[in-house]
Amino acid sequence: MRRLNIQDENTNSMRLEFIIINIQYLNKINDTDECEKLYFEADQLNKEKIIKDNRINGIISEEAGKYFFRLEKYSQALENFKDAYKSYQDSGNSRTNIILKYLILCFILQRNEEVIIDTEEAKKYPEDYLLLSMVDLKEAFDKLDIKKINFIIKETLSKGEKDFLIRDNINDIIRNLRINYLMKKLRLYRNISINTLEKDMDLDNNTVKCLVFQLSNMGLSDVKFFINIWILICKIKIFLIIKSNLDKNQFC
Repeated sequence: MRRLNIQDENTNSMRLEFIIINIQYLNKINDTDECEKLYFEADQLNKEKIIKDNRINGIISEEAGKYFFRLEKYSQALENFKDAYKSYQDSGNSRTNIILKYLILCFILQRNEEVIIDTEEAKKYPEDYLLLSMVDLKEAFDKLDIKKINFIIKETLSKGEKDFLIRDNINDIIRNLRINYLMKKLRLYRNISINTLEKDMDLDNNTVKCLVFQLSNMGLSDVKFFINIWILICKIKIFLIIKSNLDKNQFC
């Protein structure tokens, strides 16, 4: 009986390794449907293992984080990257700096202000310019320094980064960074105009309007924020009525 259990364990371990390789490949080609099926299968197999392997735990959590990141479910991605970071640390895996980069980016992109993240660990990797850029991006968001945010977006994130997860999702990342900045800005001011936001964010008028409408559809439960966003939308609608010849699809 004991020999049979060992055989089953070895078979499951081989199957798990095979599934993980497939998940890594599917994440690279952005096949989220197949990736989701295999992720849950891998997770179940891993839970059934008698001897836990931090390397395997880390890979499964990392790939799950990438899966949720591609779906723009940044809070779930953040939790999985946290698990991956801990597992890699425990196993001495050299990918800790890569996961730390994703952790900080997910923290900025997710919209739960009760979540706290410590970026001190990033200082251990002074040669990783992208990781340090993520730390700078977080600090810029903390200070609402839009010039620095735009500089990092332009000079670091948008220049064909080798990291495929960031490169392949760059448009979603930039859009969500701008939406999050806009959300923080609207929570600070009782009354602000589209023109003011346009100058502040260094974006054209139509892009700002599109971001406002996207933000209004996110279902965030903040009364003060929704009053401000409602005022902005009313101003936009009044403008559209006055300018009846304006193409309504021009900015969306």
